[in-house]
Amino acid sequence: MKRPGHPPFRVTKRLFSVAVRVMQDAKRAMTFEEWRAAMLKVSDEKELPEYLLRVIVRFLRSRGMLMKSGVRYSPPRDHSSDFVSEAESFFSGLN
Repeated sequence: MKRPGHPPFRVTKRLFSVAVRVMQDAKRAMTFEEWRAAMLKVSDEKELPEYLLRVIVRFLRSRGMLMKSGVRYSPPRDHSSDFVSEAESFFSGLN
């Protein structure tokens, strides 16, 4: 639970975009750590705190845009060919 006076965790649009692009480009479902490592390879971030990706995972799962099978994550099988645009549209709706 968030303590009074502390802002909620925030994820930048740039980081969110990297996460969904990596997921869309993945050839197979990825574990959390594989996804995080792939994000670090394509972004200019030196580190990626685990909680930031967990926020993205919760957000995508709550919108039905991310499936979990065992310990692996993937877009739904029936996702549109433009997974990134759809996910970014949901993200933009938060502001």
